Amino acid sequence: HFMGERVHYSGWRNDKVIRLFKRDYCKYEDKNVHAEIIANGSIGQLKNKLYHNTYITFDKYVEKMNRYATWQAKDYDKKTGRLTPYHFVIKPFWGFFKHYIVQSGFRDGVVGFTIGYLQAYVVFMRYVKLWLLRRNRE
Repeated sequence: HFMGERVHYSGWRNDKVIRLFKRDYCKYEDKNVHAEIIANGSIGQLKNKLYHNTYITFDKYVEKMNRYATWQAKDYDKKTGRLTPYHFVIKPFWGFFKHYIVQSGFRDGVVGFTIGYLQAYVVFMRYVKLWLLRRNRE
């Protein structure tokens, strides 16, 4: 759910993420954002969907995306070469296009448009923050 409505498209459904695990047999990979679980053993699947609420209010969600952009800038510093207009224009546009067009976010109406726009914004912020991070270091 997002902005009081169920999200049917926009790339927010049917993701396969390990949510329940025994800490003794698993660990997170070394990433600040979207770290995946590394399991020492077999992985099962639940028959039913698990409700995972990442959204409390719109303002809190935007704050969270700002934090994620900061953390992602640190992760991307190690793997991103010189920043170019590609990072500030094409990559954010692709974030919107992917969520709104490719993943049918337009079918979610205003909510889908907002998700697409926020994805573009967070990608743009990631690279602005990376640029700032590198500038402060030099």
